[in-house]
Amino acid sequence: MTTALLNGILEEDLYMKQLDGFDQENGLVYKLYKSLYGLKQSSNCWNKHFNNFICQQGLTKSKSDQYDVLVAGNSMKKVNNLRKLLSDEFKLTDQGDARSFLGIKIERHNNILKMNQAKYLENLLHNFGMNKCKPILTPMEKKLKFGEKGSTTLSSTEAEYIALASAIQERMWLKELLVEMGIIKDKDYILLHEDNQSCIKIANEPKKHQRLKHLDTKYNFIHEAISTNQIKLEYVQIDHQLADILTKPLPAILFSKLRKAIGLVEQLILF
Repeated sequence: MTTALLNGILEEDLYMKQLDGFDQENGLVYKLYKSLYGLKQSSNCWNKHFNNFICQQGLTKSKSDQYDVLVAGNSMKKVNNLRKLLSDEFKLTDQGDARSFLGIKIERHNNILKMNQAKYLENLLHNFGMNKCKPILTPMEKKLKFGEKGSTTLSSTEAEYIALASAIQERMWLKELLVEMGIIKDKDYILLHEDNQSCIKIANEPKKHQRLKHLDTKYNFIHEAISTNQIKLEYVQIDHQLADILTKPLPAILFSKLRKAIGLVEQLILF
């Protein structure tokens, strides 16, 4: 979208002085019809105008993700029709099939869709001065310790329970988005794998575990999500917990196994 904020329609009367070099010295001022960059209301005006236009085309606004725009659909005829409507209404550049979105590179080969953040990771390494480091088999040393345990450190079960709450919140948001897109149904539950059996027992029957009653009440929604069949917790052995690849220093063999399990392709990045 080219100069998006200039498309916003102002809802109030706004005037500005004549510009230097164009001042006719007649005491007149300009009345703005559309928004300009620098105005406080420009973003709001643009959002309202874009939203009204989209709704006029028979589309509905997502409740889950209202900020990112990517045209997609299961009918190329409808997709192309919307692209034409957008280009007729706004000044934009149609770059064809999406090649990147929110920092994710998108590639298509023989009906296979591949996505990666290689460029993001390369920039990250460069920003921290690690772009010339030699590659190793694992990102963290197996025996790496992050610090000493103090009296204020949460127990393993408490930490797992709090992390579970965060994971459930993220999954419920993703579910709402997928339901809106028609990919899954609202009645479908979300399956979460947990490797801490004590955490699972507390989530299923919190009243029987008073030793954690001091936890903030904001975590109580975990049991509610399970009892209403929105979430299903399933125990997974620790050496099969895919999330460990992102949170723990692992031996090379297990790291390679989990990396393959989450669909990452082994590729050496050379600088």
